[in-house]
Order: sequence, then structure tokens, then C-alpha cells
Amino acid sequence: IYWACHTPRLSDAPRGKAHHQVGIGNLHGFLSGSWSFVRTFVNNNNNDDVGRGSGGGDGEGEGDDGGATTQVTRGVASFTEGSHGKDGDQEHNWLLLYSEASVVSVNGLELNATRKYSYTFDEGRTSAVVRFLDGPSKDSVFHSLNLSSGKWDATHNCDPDVYNGQFRVLHASPSPTFSPSPQTPDKSQANSASLSAASALLDAWEVVWDISGPKKDQKIKTVYTRSASPSERVD
Repeated sequence: IYWACHTPRLSDAPRGKAHHQVGIGNLHGFLSGSWSFVRTFVNNNNNDDVGRGSGGGDGEGEGDDGGATTQVTRGVASFTEGSHGKDGDQEHNWLLLYSEASVVSVNGLELNATRKYSYTFDEGRTSAVVRFLDGPSKDSVFHSLNLSSGKWDATHNCDPDVYNGQFRVLHASPSPTFSPSPQTPDKSQANSASLSAASALLDAWEVVWDISGPKKDQKIKTVYTRSASPSERVD
């Protein structure tokens, strides 16, 4: 429902660019577990067909004088361990399966919406290649992802449309295996208090997709918040 790439095809090689920000060293561990999300869909050309293909809202929609519409939907998502597989001659030892579910409103009707992706990680678990697991683009590459710097830009070509994505880590709590470097007693106590305060916040990240094409001018922003404590992470 959310990514309306109607013709089955392998996308171009994933492209991405990292930014400088406090980031995630173990991407596999950070993503593992359950998340809730809020997705905001802005359609600047007010094309009904586009809204159905890119993830409409839950009835919280509104328009403006320029014809743009904004819709919001909420849902849940999870990253679970997948079985090991092979890509060509290379065997992958780290695989997460992404699954999401939400309820969207289309022309007054409430519909159950689902989406599935696979995340195949490198040996260091810092980077992943994301593939579609359902829909007409099943098994094709969507984009790559690396949040070691806290941000990532990705591009997906779905002829004649182009999807430009911006990923950003909003908060990452200290992992259960975190050990601060040796410090003086006073600094250590201050650091411990700081970590305790940070742990009270849940992990969060967001992705914004700008979609452009002959009949598309849209923005889809999804903010993910961990549904459980940081101990759910796999480090």
C-alpha cells in the first residue's frame, strides 16, 4: 500500500550518503524489537490515486487552499530474526524481517494496511540492504541503510518516480552492554546520572520520503518509537 511501484523490477543499485551526528554502531541491535509509529502523508498534487498507493491516513486529513492534503496514520511495527539466507555466493548471518500493520481510511472506508521488508546486514551489523517482501516489487532492493553517523540519505528509482529518503536517529538509549571509559569518581557519578536520565527515554528514529514524478509530489514522514524498554535491543 505504501510504496506504489506498480511494475515488478529490480531497482537501481542502492545509493546513500551518511551525515555527521551521534549514531548507531550496531544497527541490527538498535532496530531489533517492537516499535510504534506515526506516519504523516502530505500530497501536494491532491491526486486520489496517489493517496491510495502511498499510504493514506486514518481520517485525520485536511486540505488547504493550494490543494494539498495531509493525512496521519498510526501503527505498530516489529523487527524479528529471520532465517539465514544467501545472496549470490555470499551467505548472510544477520537478517531481520520488518513487518508493520495499521488502519488507513480511504474514501470513508477503513482498511487494514500491512508492509514487509527484509534487512540483510553486513558482517559488522552496521549496514543493511533493505528489500521488499510483498507487493509487485517483491524481492527487489528498496534502499541501503547505515546509521553509524546518525543520519542517512537514500534514493530509490521507481520509473518514472524517484523516492529520496532521509533517515535520522532521534534518540538512542545506552545499550545494556555500555561501559563508560575510566574517569575520576566525580565525573563517573555525573556520567552515571546522565545515563540514568537518558535511559528513561525510549529509542526513536524517523524517515522522510520525498516522492517526485510526472503525477507525484508527496512527502511521507514516519516517526518510530520503541514500544518496550531498551533491554529489548540485541547488542
